[in-house]
Amino acid sequence: MRKILTPMIAIIISLPLWGGVSKWSLYGEVGFYHKGYDDRKYLDSFKTTFHSNISSLGTEYRYLRDDNMLIGGGFVETTIQSAEIKNYDIYETIPFTVITLPYIFIGKDFGFLSFELGVSWYLTFKDFSDLTHINEDGTESTQNGGFNWNRHESHVFPNFKLRLLEEDSFHIELKFGRGRFNPVDNLFNLALYFPLYGGFLGTEISMKTPKTNFYDEYDGMLRSNQKLSFSYSYDIDILSFELFAGYLLKNIHGGSGKISGFFYRFSGGFQLSLKW
Repeated sequence: MRKILTPMIAIIISLPLWGGVSKWSLYGEVGFYHKGYDDRKYLDSFKTTFHSNISSLGTEYRYLRDDNMLIGGGFVETTIQSAEIKNYDIYETIPFTVITLPYIFIGKDFGFLSFELGVSWYLTFKDFSDLTHINEDGTESTQNGGFNWNRHESHVFPNFKLRLLEEDSFHIELKFGRGRFNPVDNLFNLALYFPLYGGFLGTEISMKTPKTNFYDEYDGMLRSNQKLSFSYSYDIDILSFELFAGYLLKNIHGGSGKISGFFYRFSGGFQLSLKW
């Protein structure tokens, strides 16, 4: 992957030398990750969840040429902290997990409409426990765990962004793995933006990926929580600053179950953008 990304990054960095308009964004977000489990205290397997902290840091660069062709790339890294809870006679755990997602894209801006399409690398790294195997002769052998790449939950997928109406007025955006996002909460989302006091008031609803997991029903494939978010961005010359907050409507990425505590449904963050 490094052989692919290195020349792409070099090309993106050199793009401003060709003229056109560049936009670079940096964003961060904090919230809570919820894992579902069957409570062993109940015979009917009562579904519930427990939580850990989650944080994301991402960046995206977009270059608009004079002929309105678009090219760019981005990177987001989401970190899920480890946690555990005693479930009657066993411990349910959330392993320390890092989801790294670099991507590239191309597209065209028609003014009233813009469409961008690209490729994303969804890479999951997880803290694995030691595994004990029973050999054919009855002896035991141990496979050491540790923090490593999880191939089962890593994928390559197409990303896209569709904008309807002019960008400097009321407009609608449909995005999959693009813009300001994290792969757990809003990988696939629909956003509305309203001009307000020199900036934009935004509302966004994130959805499950198609067919629940995007590819098929096999556990571990791409999925996204259902979350409602609100944001406000304000422009000062070439600089734009945005604050946003989200409310988790339905937990999907970590499995279903009752979320205890109203406060643990909230998340929030910021975005800083520079345009030249």
